[in-house]
Amino acid sequence: MRQQTASRGRSYQRSGHVSSVYQISDDIICGSVEGTKEYDTVVSVSVSDSLSSRCTCPVGLDCKHGVALMLEYLERLKRGIEVSKPPEKEYERTYHTLLDSGSKEFLLPAPVIHNRTKDMTAYLQSLSKTN
Repeated sequence: MRQQTASRGRSYQRSGHVSSVYQISDDIICGSVEGTKEYDTVVSVSVSDSLSSRCTCPVGLDCKHGVALMLEYLERLKRGIEVSKPPEKEYERTYHTLLDSGSKEFLLPAPVIHNRTKDMTAYLQSLSKTN
C-alpha cells in the first residue's frame, strides 16, 4: 500500500466519509464510504497478521476506502460503539459479492484486529504519515 493511499484514507475517515460500518465476523468488516460516489468496501484481516480490502471503486484493491473503513471501525470500538452485522439482504446483495470476488491472498501486512485496536490504528496512521 502506498503512503498516499493510507493518508487519503485517514483523511476520508476524519472527514466523515464513512457512512456505514458492519462486522461480518471477527476478521471481516464491511461498509460504505463516500467518494466520487458511494462505494461498498470489505476489509479482511487474516490470522497471519495481514489486511486486504476489496471495494467497488475503480481501484478495487487496497484503496483509501478500505483504510477509511478500518480506521472508522477502530474508532467506534475505541468509543465503545457496538458494530453490528449487516442487514441480511444488504449482505447478500453487496458484501457477499465482494467477498466472493476476492482472492485468498492478503496483500498488506498488519496487526490482527482482535483486541489490538491500538496496534492497528497506530499501524494505519504510520502508513499515512509523510516522511
